[in-house]
Amino acid sequence: MKLIFHTLSDGVQEFEVDQTSVLIGRGSNCDVILKVEGLSRQHCKIEIDRKGNFLVTDLGSTNGVMIDNQRIAPNTPTPYSEYLPLAIGSIPSVTLEAPEKESVEVTFEAPAKPTKVVLDLPKSEKKWTKKGALPVPKMKVERTIPWRMIIGIVVLVALTALFFQDLEIL
Repeated sequence: MKLIFHTLSDGVQEFEVDQTSVLIGRGSNCDVILKVEGLSRQHCKIEIDRKGNFLVTDLGSTNGVMIDNQRIAPNTPTPYSEYLPLAIGSIPSVTLEAPEKESVEVTFEAPAKPTKVVLDLPKSEKKWTKKGALPVPKMKVERTIPWRMIIGIVVLVALTALFFQDLEIL
């Protein structure tokens, strides 16, 4: 994650960290140490959750943390969107950039034998067992989907869309 602090006294300070949780403050035990007046020893914590979203927590600091010009509650992880203004203590502007996600190439291969799922509900179970409850069907798997037919339908739909586009009907 990249943190960019726009301070009034020291200008722009950038930090690149590999952690998903960063402690910010003046204290020597912080991950990002800023010797800025108006910042507590342990001012706030910035985390990235599993989905890649930012969470900002004010650790009970004197001058607080502002998201979108609203002071956040202390000791409560607060969701933060990158496009909102963020101020930490006396630092009027802080920019957070999430780490770039690794791209993964995915290829799909058709199975050797296509699969079709069939629901088999015996006649004895076709009655309602309780008021408002449906019987649970048993499932069995058959391998009979014709892939050539599916590909043919997709091609037919694409050609039809091109035909109507040429006629300027859509």
